[in-house]
Amino acid sequence: MSFLPVVVVGAGISGLTTAFELERAGQRTVVLEADVRLGGSIRTEAHDGFLYDVGADSFLQTKPEAAALCRELGLEADLVKPRPATTAVFVARDGALYPMPPGLSLGVPTHLGALLDTPLLSDLGKARAACEPLVPRRRDRGEESILGFLERRLGTEMAERLAGPLLSGVFAVVGRKLSIDAAFPQFVESEKRHGSPFVGLSGQSSLWSALTHARKPPGSPISSLRGGLGQLISTLYDRLPEGTVRLGSPVTSIESRGTTVRVCTLHDVVEARHVVVTGSPWVGAGLLGDAAPRLAQLLSRVNGAPTATVFLGLDQGGLERELAGSGFIVPPGEGDILAATYVSSKWAGRAPPGGALVRAFLGGARHVGPNILSATDEELIEVAHGELQRFMGGLGPVRFARVYRYARGNPQPELGQLQLMREVDCELSGLPWLSLTGPGFRGVGIPDCVRGAQATAARLLASFSS
Repeated sequence: MSFLPVVVVGAGISGLTTAFELERAGQRTVVLEADVRLGGSIRTEAHDGFLYDVGADSFLQTKPEAAALCRELGLEADLVKPRPATTAVFVARDGALYPMPPGLSLGVPTHLGALLDTPLLSDLGKARAACEPLVPRRRDRGEESILGFLERRLGTEMAERLAGPLLSGVFAVVGRKLSIDAAFPQFVESEKRHGSPFVGLSGQSSLWSALTHARKPPGSPISSLRGGLGQLISTLYDRLPEGTVRLGSPVTSIESRGTTVRVCTLHDVVEARHVVVTGSPWVGAGLLGDAAPRLAQLLSRVNGAPTATVFLGLDQGGLERELAGSGFIVPPGEGDILAATYVSSKWAGRAPPGGALVRAFLGGARHVGPNILSATDEELIEVAHGELQRFMGGLGPVRFARVYRYARGNPQPELGQLQLMREVDCELSGLPWLSLTGPGFRGVGIPDCVRGAQATAARLLASFSS
């Protein structure tokens, strides 16, 4: 059976990384991709001197897997950080933009001075947030929502106006539905170890030093690539043997046949020794209804919310407000967009001389603004342009506008996610011919996907050798 390939379903970052790890260990691999392009949600566009990532535009370096993969592929010289002058983030409130207090780590203050001067909180709200290190650690070990965790530690005002929108914004969903244990386990662990995420994130060894010591603001924790994140996808593809990836090959059925697996597409049939289904959990739910109905039912319980991004190419000279910082977030009730990124200010080389590039995020589970799936592109552009102009002032002439939609957005780690994943793992243990990896299983970021793909490949190679 050793001559049979491993079939990888999906040519996004998870699928290509899995194939890369298997192929370089000598295991023949076939990657089947329904779309006619690579990358899944990672997509870089270039035109008229503009360069931008349609989906994610960066990855966390605090999770080292993505940066390590870039170095391994010879892309170290192309790793870039945001411009130092654009690390500031703004928060929308009452139609105006206010700077996010410095010294916050994912919304949690790492020293008290970060909160003293901000107009985003009342004096009472500041005082309550400053009491965070004095809040006793939680005794109940049950799962807790993001907003519930933040309200308990920082108070309602800080949770709803600053920390909550920051933490839950990546999922475009209300923080009361999301599990802090599944989405940000580092905060839960910090509370367990130190009694306070505040103390743990401050880098200090005691409550008093954490309260009084103002750390030097750390550098940006994110990185990208000079040519956009599509550069990572194209480099992975180039490292695979010719013919490994088959684009325009949607899988129509998967059938286990003893020691082999039969994978059918619209065009042909592939006999495999193992199948790795990549992508969000609902991808697996759609493919495995016949071969593994119980598993498909579990995977279908993971939710996602429709989202869209609107890019506006502008003239710098026509902007009423300078694009200072990297962008702004819009807390619930403050507007019809979720956030905006000043792409050309955040990253070098993203706009031609005299040009500016801004991205607005719409949709999610807040149910504000237009219906993402039924609205026309023109309607989404009108909403984005109007909201950006309301917060930023005049935008001047628009060189181009582009809309990109995501029918389900990111998988949402809702309450019950950890138990659900335990049930998925239990079900998979009885299906030795199948593996699952991708966003929504052990995180949604690019480093999470790389780590999951590498672990999947390592586990398969170990099982094959034994």
